Amino acid sequence: MEKKDDERGQTRMDAALDAMRPFGFPYPLVRQKVKELLNVYGGDDGWVFVEEGAYSLLIETLLDNENANEEEHRVISFFIFLFLIFFSRVSV
Repeated sequence: MEKKDDERGQTRMDAALDAMRPFGFPYPLVRQKVKELLNVYGGDDGWVFVEEGAYSLLIETLLDNENANEEEHRVISFFIFLFLIFFSRVSV
């Protein structure tokens, strides 16, 4: 259930989710990436790095994730293409 503008959360995680809402990132992905960043930057002490620069590190991490998924999709599509070409020649 999505929060209404007047019901925004008060925790740092809620603030990060609210900040990423205009960019259209799914909440579960944002939560996952925030937790990963906090693990890298020392737990709760890492929030300063996550929040710094209007969440620029978080945005960069989310975009890197999208780019990695896009590249993975291209590689898989290429191998499917090769597979189809190979089997279309073998079955003739």
